[in-house]
Formats: sequence, structure tokens, C-alpha cells
Amino acid sequence: MDYEGRDNINNWVLRAFSIFGLVTVLSGFILFFVSSKWFRRKRITADRQ
Repeated sequence: MDYEGRDNINNWVLRAFSIFGLVTVLSGFILFFVSSKWFRRKRITADRQ
């Protein structure tokens, strides 16, 4: 951050990459829970009852 010159660093490129990063992290969490053995085992036992 440039506190002396007070340049505006909130440009569209920075915002686009930050949104892309958030989407990537969230999709990683979703894929982890969908493909994990623990989550699958719990879902299968809940469906059988």
C-alpha cells in the first residue's frame, strides 16, 4: 500500500484476482468434502437408515 502518494490500488485487476482466489478456495473445500471418504461413509450410512 502506498500511504505517502495515496495511489488508488483498488483496481479491477486486483479485484478480479481476489474474487478468483476466493472461488478457487471455496471450490477446493467443496471438492474435498465431496470426495473425502469420511463424508461419503457418513452420507451412505445416513441413506441406509
